Amino acid sequence: MQTKMKLRTLPYGYQFTDGAVAIHPQERDTVIKIFQDYLGGKSLLGIANRLNEENIEYQSGVTGWNKARLKRII
Repeated sequence: MQTKMKLRTLPYGYQFTDGAVAIHPQERDTVIKIFQDYLGGKSLLGIANRLNEENIEYQSGVTGWNKARLKRII
């Protein structure tokens, strides 16, 4: 059974597809890399700096990664 949600902001890495929450295919690889880096011992600040250097968007047009945003994902 799929839970349907409307009018909510989803965490990075997820999207609505036909009214249901689904993995965002373009953000999936970034989320995997964040977890790999974190589990590998990188600091949240180090991960945020790498994402900003690579111009990875957190939201459309927003590249300001920081420790707080990464904590919400982890």
